[in-house]
Amino acid sequence: MKKLSYLFVMAILMSGCATVADKYIKEHPDTPSYIQYSMRRREPCIGMIKEQVLVACGDPLQIIYDEIDGKETWVYNANYYNYDPIINYSYMSSVNDYASFENSKVVRVELEKDRKERLRKGKIEKYIQEHPERSQFKELMIGQEIKVGINKDEAELSWGELRDINRTVTAFGTSEQWVYGDSLSHGKYLYFDNGILSSWQD
Repeated sequence: MKKLSYLFVMAILMSGCATVADKYIKEHPDTPSYIQYSMRRREPCIGMIKEQVLVACGDPLQIIYDEIDGKETWVYNANYYNYDPIINYSYMSSVNDYASFENSKVVRVELEKDRKERLRKGKIEKYIQEHPERSQFKELMIGQEIKVGINKDEAELSWGELRDINRTVTAFGTSEQWVYGDSLSHGKYLYFDNGILSSWQD
């Protein structure tokens, strides 16, 4: 795919000094205006076909398949300007954009943080389908809350990836301390006895 997309883009570039997107739009005047706008901004948008995404954004950094619905997803790196009004300072951050396809057309565009949250909720839905007897904890997990009595799977679905696990094994069973937060910040701790949350500290 890289070779084909490279030749396609280079052929347009060699035809003049206008941008690749401008050349494409001139040759495809029926392109919807909202897609033209996104192409000129070099951003994927819902409704684009693969050819338009390649023209607008170039080759993706990576092609993956969504963990929840299996859609082919192209990963791009994008720069965004941010403004902090407290210190009156503007800065640029780099994040990943994810464009997902169905029948060769973009049906979903997400920033990395939005994708992570969708995947988390999708995993919760799958977990409840597989363990209907635990459905009373569904809203708790979606709200990223915890409660004495949840198990380790439910805690991880609620709070996400942990930093460390400290395990103690005795004649009465296994106890675990789960550590959340980075090493420089005030941590949060979950305590499990034989796989069930018995207490926490924050």
